[in-house]
Amino acid sequence: EAQAPDIAATGNRVIKALSEGYKAAKTKTRVAYTKARKSEEAQEIVDVTKSVVIGEGDNAIEGTFISYIDSKVEGVPSAAVTDKARKLAIKMGIATENEDGSLTGQKVTVVQLEDFRKELSGTADVTNPSQIRDETILKKIIDAQTEGTGGELYKDARLMRTQQARKFENRAIVARLITNVKGMDDPKVAADAVFRKTILNSSPEEIRFLNRVLKTVGEDGAQAWKELQGATMRHIRDESTKGMGMDSNDNTLVSPAKLHGVVSQLDKNGRLDLMLGKKNAATVRNLNDVVKYVTTVPPGTLVNSSGTAGVILAAMSEMGLAGVTTGIPLPVLTGLKVLRDTVKSKKIKGKISEALEDLEPKGNK
Repeated sequence: EAQAPDIAATGNRVIKALSEGYKAAKTKTRVAYTKARKSEEAQEIVDVTKSVVIGEGDNAIEGTFISYIDSKVEGVPSAAVTDKARKLAIKMGIATENEDGSLTGQKVTVVQLEDFRKELSGTADVTNPSQIRDETILKKIIDAQTEGTGGELYKDARLMRTQQARKFENRAIVARLITNVKGMDDPKVAADAVFRKTILNSSPEEIRFLNRVLKTVGEDGAQAWKELQGATMRHIRDESTKGMGMDSNDNTLVSPAKLHGVVSQLDKNGRLDLMLGKKNAATVRNLNDVVKYVTTVPPGTLVNSSGTAGVILAAMSEMGLAGVTTGIPLPVLTGLKVLRDTVKSKKIKGKISEALEDLEPKGNK
């Protein structure tokens, strides 16, 4: 059910779905905080010198956001977030600077500290892990220090803000797609690079996360995931035929080695199953094995004609791009049936039958 005609269109669908979902989440959070700011609880005093603990075990960090800022060396690239936090704290009256350069926390209200946290959000470069870590730690310390203050309205607003960050800001696979180049309107990830960066170059865990986010941002997100599935099949097709040309009958030539290589690469760590689902991924593996078998048969036979591999690749492409439920074009099905009836290997015959079982609409077998 993919509709995008090319890889750039696929990327645009993904970016659009995530951006609109992010915009909606920010609006929801902003409304909640506006309501909380107007409450009496917003003027409650918070003790910013109170030490808190975030994390567990060896990863636990104890202290205040001020002590964390003071623990970092100033003026180096890795301290970009804490340097910004230091300047903000002084400017907003959250802290004062001592003669030795250290900070002393001041008496502040809930709303002041929440405003400080808001200004910190987005400070980190999403491509820089150390900056993301510093921003996350500072915000978690502030959250721990303000926990239980501000009443139910702030509690609800903080929950919405946490959910927003968890979904759109804390994981690079999503954050980099909704972030523009600093000072420009250009996205950090170009539309034609979205598939490569999110599917080909990401871990299975990251792909699962992207899938969950897309499927929670509405119909556009669900369709964007289908576009990525279609792009996966397009990638298999294009890599398998790259540089191969056409035969005398204008059939696209397929390289069995290239086909096997791209399927195997996607199959690493279960990415093929993640993108296509277990059933469709099994069909791709079956058809890949059939193509390998075809090359072992003497050339010029009905099985190893120049168009046979193309027929099988067409079946794979149609499965991904048109959707199994719509059915596979009759010439493709006929070609696979002829191939099944011709081969002598029971194993390969079984693989073709399994593929046809998945590909062919009910009642047409």
